[in-house]
Amino acid sequence: NNGGISDPNINQDSIAIFAPYFSNGDDKNVGYPWTSGLSPGRGSTSNALVWQASYWASGANNQYPWNATSVSSFEALDQIVKYFDNRAMFPNLKHIVVGGHSLGAQATNRYAEVGNVLNTNSPITYYIANPNSWAWLSADRPLSTAGCDRYDNWREGFTNYTQYPMSYGVALVNQGRSAILAQYNSRSKAYGRGIQDTADDSSTCAPFTTGANRNERFFNFIKAFPAICTAPGTGQCDTIDYVNTGHDAGAMF
Repeated sequence: NNGGISDPNINQDSIAIFAPYFSNGDDKNVGYPWTSGLSPGRGSTSNALVWQASYWASGANNQYPWNATSVSSFEALDQIVKYFDNRAMFPNLKHIVVGGHSLGAQATNRYAEVGNVLNTNSPITYYIANPNSWAWLSADRPLSTAGCDRYDNWREGFTNYTQYPMSYGVALVNQGRSAILAQYNSRSKAYGRGIQDTADDSSTCAPFTTGANRNERFFNFIKAFPAICTAPGTGQCDTIDYVNTGHDAGAMF
């Protein structure tokens, strides 16, 4: 982003960006080796972690390798955060940002809700920009749920959480939504909203119970679960940035 490069407030020598690659079934022989002709599901011949479709964005367990399918994509995020929080390796690290745009923002929203408490040395901010849907932190919805029986299923709600399949965050989810909301509110979120982003790419009816498009869903979410600032400067503090752009990851970042 040229604006960032020329911004005198940004020193690129002081920033490290790590972009995890969550491969899926479309990445055969690109993201991981695949041998055709083997028994169903056995063609993944390495230890590379592979997820089904976009299930990585909600913390699901991996599907390959077939004999080790208990790794949540959120556990991978935990490991990345802890790697950078290692003061012996990065003694000058001051702040960690877990961030994403669109589907990556869906992942960040859900990770902030159910992610493990890591007790990091450095504060963490969760940057959530233009997600198409949100994991709703209550059982009700701002719009009608008629005709959408699965509106509250994970990843838009917390019903049928373990059947997704999810093994990560189960203890917290079992405590109920008040506990999940309390954890979410304890974390610093930086919401990004592209004010021209009024589109939708939903594949189920669930997101439409929270708004007709990404724009409506964002405002309904922060109305239902307001941004808070309980410890400015030292702890939890949410921000909301409005950006004059559409569904544009480069412009948002």
